[in-house]
Amino acid sequence: MEQSKKNIFIITGETSGDMHGAELIKSIKKKRDDITFSGIGGELLKSENVKLIHNFSEINFIGFSSVIKNYAKIKSVLNDTIEYIMRTNPDILILVDFPGFNLKIAESVRKNFKGKIIYYISPQIWAWHKSRVKKMKHILDKMLVIFPFEVDFYEKEGIKADYVGHPLINRIDNFLFGNNKIANDKIIITILPGTREEEIKRMYPVLANTANRFSEKFNAGINVVYPSNTDLLKYQKGKLNNNFNLIPNTGSNIYKTLLNSNLVFTKFGTSTLECAFLGTPFVTAYKANYLNYYIVKMLSNVKYVSLPNILLNKRIVSEFLQGEMTVDNLYNEGNKIILDMEYRENMIKNLRLVKEIFINTPVAKSAQDIIIEEL
Repeated sequence: MEQSKKNIFIITGETSGDMHGAELIKSIKKKRDDITFSGIGGELLKSENVKLIHNFSEINFIGFSSVIKNYAKIKSVLNDTIEYIMRTNPDILILVDFPGFNLKIAESVRKNFKGKIIYYISPQIWAWHKSRVKKMKHILDKMLVIFPFEVDFYEKEGIKADYVGHPLINRIDNFLFGNNKIANDKIIITILPGTREEEIKRMYPVLANTANRFSEKFNAGINVVYPSNTDLLKYQKGKLNNNFNLIPNTGSNIYKTLLNSNLVFTKFGTSTLECAFLGTPFVTAYKANYLNYYIVKMLSNVKYVSLPNILLNKRIVSEFLQGEMTVDNLYNEGNKIILDMEYRENMIKNLRLVKEIFINTPVAKSAQDIIIEEL
């Protein structure tokens, strides 16, 4: 008798989650060909033949004010997703980060849902909104974490967590295996203004004008890595040089660009780890609206916002937030990284230590193996 197909429903809420989720699905498919996939995600999940019931762009809003403004749209997707899960009853529900939406889904379906609920890539509740851990304890079957210290954090809260390795390590190591840094007499500066429209609107003008200064002083080449569906020109303020190289964030473009940069200006998040694993010095900056920043600051449990700083528990890269995110501050720090060789080499040495944390922590079982076992 032919075995019935298994079903997995996966939810990703933003670009990096879509990337990590797609890689997870690809790994599962290599070991099992009897599984169908559906969920919420973007083009990368779609490329893995995941049946998308919604695109994550419908729920991908940052900050409390944006969520409130788009509440009706988010609520509609939420209700539709809950109805779909309860109607189709998948064997496993995989949640990828994005806690505000994902935890609401899990809480809503838990009582009558017969399948397993697995969280892959923990939300950073150790950094802020720690109160969510109580809810997670009662609604999750498995917690799969990608930072080694998260295992102890969850065990202290009474939740069993499995460290499954950070997906960026293998991805970047595979990239480095076939790519070397290209020698260039010209200084190359790269800016990453974010992936969401509201982030880019606040960050791009400051980052672009900072890069413009480097272009004028050093005749530096300027790269701008941006989401391919975004029109950067509408965010430009001031007259910028014409030598900006606009690079869509697709495929391995970002790794080639970061590897061959002398300096990167980026928001906090996944890109800070990408720079660390590639050994490229960077500066972190971010600006939210005042209400969002105030609320997050009230709920925050950590001294730093950049992941390399958090992981080493010391300031190895500069963080310029809110009013400190000015062209002068960013330029002065970047100038120091470019000209002060001792300062630069010390940063690179510390970035190597960040990567060693992951390399030196053994992985007992991969995420795909644990998920397949749960089937």
